Amino acid sequence: MEVGPASWQLARRFRDFCDLRACLRPFKSLAKLPFPGKSFMAAAPAELETRKRMLNAYLEQLTIRQALPSVVQRKLVDFLELHRSRQPNLI
Repeated sequence: MEVGPASWQLARRFRDFCDLRACLRPFKSLAKLPFPGKSFMAAAPAELETRKRMLNAYLEQLTIRQALPSVVQRKLVDFLELHRSRQPNLI
């Protein structure tokens, strides 16, 4: 994931993204962000890559939003693990 000059890798399951999205559903503007669907059969590598790009775009849209409610900010910080001691790599 890249935000401005910072980039980092985040290892999360698709279900984790779905849980985050469910928490953000009460916030109408965030609920409208594009989000990939889940496939019910084993996904082909190309499909997985497309989903990965869409999830990255989803996170980018969340992180560039101005004036997020504090509850959303906390959920996003927890999801991105920004509270850990490791710092994103600067490019």
